[in-house]
Amino acid sequence: MSSSIQDFSLVGKIALVTGGGQGLGRGVARALAQAGAGVVVASRTQVQVEEVAAEIRGLGRRALAVVADVRRMEDETTSEFGRLDVLVNAAGVNQRTPSLEVTSELWDRSWA
Repeated sequence: MSSSIQDFSLVGKIALVTGGGQGLGRGVARALAQAGAGVVVASRTQVQVEEVAAEIRGLGRRALAVVADVRRMEDETTSEFGRLDVLVNAAGVNQRTPSLEVTSELWDRSWA
């Protein structure tokens, strides 16, 4: 069976993308909007999430830019949209530290 992006419709769905301000998360947020979803873009950087939300609105989709701890995102999403249909966890901490130099604080931050 052959399929295409036209077969992947998220019209009427609400998606939350953590780490949506840049990189993979930004690409996923745009792709979900192109598939028809309203998208909540979450990241730690206000400027980045506002840029992505503006791009999504430019595609004719609803968007919410949120700077917050990703652990609170479900509450904010359901408060704004009434539900959550898709969750993409793309948030992460990019630590460019040799493995033998990782401190316990850095390790804890990465996993938090």
